Amino acid sequence: MVRRNPFTLIEIMAVIAIAVMLMALVVPAFSGMAAGRTPSTLGSQLRGALMMTQGTAVTNRKYAALLFDLAPASSRRQSCRVCFVQPDGSDYKFLSWVAGEDWIRLPAGAVIAKITATGGTSVSLPNAGAEPANELAKVKSVPDSTAEVPALIFSPLGQLEAPANDLYFHIVEGQLQDGGIQYRTGHNDYAVMPNKTGLELHRFTGRTDYL
Repeated sequence: MVRRNPFTLIEIMAVIAIAVMLMALVVPAFSGMAAGRTPSTLGSQLRGALMMTQGTAVTNRKYAALLFDLAPASSRRQSCRVCFVQPDGSDYKFLSWVAGEDWIRLPAGAVIAKITATGGTSVSLPNAGAEPANELAKVKSVPDSTAEVPALIFSPLGQLEAPANDLYFHIVEGQLQDGGIQYRTGHNDYAVMPNKTGLELHRFTGRTDYL
């Protein structure tokens, strides 16, 4: 008795064609979902770095700084690293790296467009192609850096020492490229950006909250 193949070649090809069409519909949707999560992912990693820096200052009873490399042309662009510093007049001077810690490369697909003392959705972001804006303190004599490096300074008591005010981090979808910020939305209107994450760093408690 001849056993018949349960599926014909035409039927198999039809199933494959349907599967390809479904993939074409599903993959962009998942890509969009992943892109939408990127600002929150960056915000979560940044919050963890801020908490680690505060904990380092309190545990060691020293001034600790979270350095930021936000220069578009830098090979470490949008990275941060913890170090010990000391007050030097109105500035801060690098003392040493924290053992076991290296530069933390924040995830691509989102950008810290602005760090400012002003919160709210009416904040004005830098134009596309510009560098990220920040109101951070500066640390000098950082190894492998020819200029002063933007930083947040925590005191041995865990308070935000410098800048001497609450800070707001505005994180949006985009990329930090050689030419500056490229917004995924194509504009810099923070109020109407669909996917964004905000963090508030409280000066007196050193606590970081989501907005």
